Amino acid sequence: MLALLANEDDSTNRPTDGSTLFQLRDAVVDRVAELQAAGAARRHVEERYLGGCPAVFPDALADWDRQLENAVALAGFALRLATLDGLPELPMPDEELVSARVAVLAADLVEPARVVVLEQLGEGRRSLTIARSWLRGKLGPANASP
Repeated sequence: MLALLANEDDSTNRPTDGSTLFQLRDAVVDRVAELQAAGAARRHVEERYLGGCPAVFPDALADWDRQLENAVALAGFALRLATLDGLPELPMPDEELVSARVAVLAADLVEPARVVVLEQLGEGRRSLTIARSWLRGKLGPANASP
């Protein structure tokens, strides 16, 4: 879609409103932020619970790095294209929101593992309490009833 928006020679298929580019730019930049937060969460969990050992195989880490590189390159292209089309710049991400997202993603890695381990150790009640608490956080306040 970004290539289509950047193609000046083919104006017949090119969307004319800036909202499409605005949405694409924001989506690509959000994707980069989510990948970075997920990577930071994985590294945090590896350091805290695995003594710094990687939790995934080397090939998967290489794939992850390539995915992030591709997303960053695409985001750079989208940002440049948006600038050329006169769209306003994106604000810098709020560090507190980034930290909160990393914490949520780290919990998504740790809490299910804790539930499984406690269940295997015969701590079913404690396991259920942790699972409920984690799932309530996922469902949000409107769905947090017992």
